Amino acid sequence: MADCEAFVDTIVESLSDEPANYNQIKAINWGKEPLTGDVTDLELGLTTAPRTNC
Repeated sequence: MADCEAFVDTIVESLSDEPANYNQIKAINWGKEPLTGDVTDLELGLTTAPRTNC
């Protein structure tokens, strides 16, 4: 059981508070930025949508 708890603690400690694309995904969802490219890649953080100057 201790190994399981240590594993979970290690994973949780390595997580960031927000995903890397969090603000960008919110802007797309709110219609402030266009969605270009594959949504799956964006959600997984594999690519980023182009930034706008707005």
